[in-house]
Amino acid sequence: MGKATVYIWNFANKPVPVKILRVASGSEAITLNNAIISALPQTRTGAVAGRLKIFDDGTELPIKFEYELNGRRSKSDLILLRRTHEDLAKYFGPGGTPPYPWGKGAGKKNQ
Repeated sequence: MGKATVYIWNFANKPVPVKILRVASGSEAITLNNAIISALPQTRTGAVAGRLKIFDDGTELPIKFEYELNGRRSKSDLILLRRTHEDLAKYFGPGGTPPYPWGKGAGKKNQ
């Protein structure tokens, strides 16, 4: 089992509420009872969604992510990469730099 965490990057200057509807992989799904993440301005905000099955030697996990933003439902197909503890510290720990072009400088404000 692997822990799945939802992160929202907010580039606006005000908080943005995002309703998390469902996170699914294959036949397995996490329903979050319409949990709302208040994405903080100019930073990355996250919340643990739950746990999903991943094979011991799996390095990535295809995900269907369903959410509501500004009253509109939407979904995204994503590939989650398995991260080691060292990866998490390097990218998202104190002084870390996320491995995304838009994350440069935002990694110091992790939630």
